[in-house]
Amino acid sequence: GFFGATPDAPAMMKEFPKWRDQDHNPRFKSVGICATCSLLASDHEAPATNVFLGGYSVGMLSTSIVESMLKECGVSAKESKEMTKKIVSLAEEFGLSVSAFGGKHSKSGQSGHLLQIFMKRNLVDKYAYAALPMGVPDKKRHPLGKYLMEDGSTKGPFG
Repeated sequence: GFFGATPDAPAMMKEFPKWRDQDHNPRFKSVGICATCSLLASDHEAPATNVFLGGYSVGMLSTSIVESMLKECGVSAKESKEMTKKIVSLAEEFGLSVSAFGGKHSKSGQSGHLLQIFMKRNLVDKYAYAALPMGVPDKKRHPLGKYLMEDGSTKGPFG
């Protein structure tokens, strides 16, 4: 993987301008997770209220991305290969689309999945940055931690 060269959001923001293919760049795909700050807020990258029901996916991926992530977490190369196969198999067994990894589509036909990741506030600016579509850094909402503390930044149409 590329965690050594791009270990956090500040490093990603520094490297990003060099990537003509933006968030489709293999380096981005190997370390980045596109995210939204709220299920209801109108976010710039991929608002859940607009894309969740239709599915949202970055397209075809290699299982080597999962293997690399596991290795970065201290799992041996052999174990990471075995675990990756199990992860994809379990996802498929429970009806998630693993078509991006060459497996089956979900029964619903939806390719995207919603994963919640919570982090302590003091880590937000280290591991996340505000982005426009295609992962382009959004300077108006930088630093993200400060922006999230502003009134209304994570409220949706009901709050």
